[in-house]
Amino acid sequence: MATSRTKTDVPGIYRRGDTYTYVVTNGRNPVSERRRQRWVGFESIAAAESARAAELAAMSGVLTLRTFVEDRWLPLQLMRVRPGTMVLYRANWKRVTPQLADLTLAAITPLNLQNLYAELLIDGGRRGKPLSPRFVGS
Repeated sequence: MATSRTKTDVPGIYRRGDTYTYVVTNGRNPVSERRRQRWVGFESIAAAESARAAELAAMSGVLTLRTFVEDRWLPLQLMRVRPGTMVLYRANWKRVTPQLADLTLAAITPLNLQNLYAELLIDGGRRGKPLSPRFVGS
């Protein structure tokens, strides 16, 4: 029987009985496409928060931008923004995917971002049309 869990005010940390547990997602199973999650329990919320931050920092060297955005960032935004905003986030993510999605977080450089911005300005819109500098943010 699974232990019930209650969300806390800290993202990714849950109360399970008398303990606080953090959850970290390590990509997806290539066969089933299910998220690989690891749950770790602590006696205080501060200890869980500190340990989760340390693990995420250690993982950032091997974590791809795709895994971070699709498994961690976008799911958190579901609770924070309106549905129309989520549609925009997903559409904009599709523009970034070809160039940056498979790079690790540690490997992304300012030059990668400048190249992405340049490409979006040239042919990042619908049917290969350019996007405006205001939209791209450059």
